Amino acid sequence: MKRFLRFRILTLLCVTFVAAIGLALSRPFDPKITFVSTVATTQPLDEGGTYPCLQFSFRNDGLFPVWYNNSGPLSCDMIIRQFPANETADWVWLMPDDGVWTRVDPSDTASVNVPFDTGATRLRIGIKLADWRGRDAERWSETVNPTQLQDGT
Repeated sequence: MKRFLRFRILTLLCVTFVAAIGLALSRPFDPKITFVSTVATTQPLDEGGTYPCLQFSFRNDGLFPVWYNNSGPLSCDMIIRQFPANETADWVWLMPDDGVWTRVDPSDTASVNVPFDTGATRLRIGIKLADWRGRDAERWSETVNPTQLQDGT
């Protein structure tokens, strides 16, 4: 009788373990990040001179680490696209194809420098994040006016 009872408890533990793994793998990826600050600055170019850019920082407010594409001091692998005047912003999207995926642990902050056109007055910065399962999600900042940031406001 004791041997049969042990087998049942072991079976229950195995089934619980398999169910927990299945649940963890089936959950959607919903990163909890907060865009902490956006600062207008400049970055030096290889051929001399500087290029205007925004340094934006985000914090991982989730319970698990997330990864983002860190393509160096100036994240040039992106698309800048201007929408019609009735849209709320000119969108900036950081492309995750090139560069090194950098881990951001819970409660840690990461910064990315994004070049921008000096004529742009309405920008939203989007970043693609990934988790340990390889799932990804997009997160977007609030609309920023780079010319006001350069003025120190």
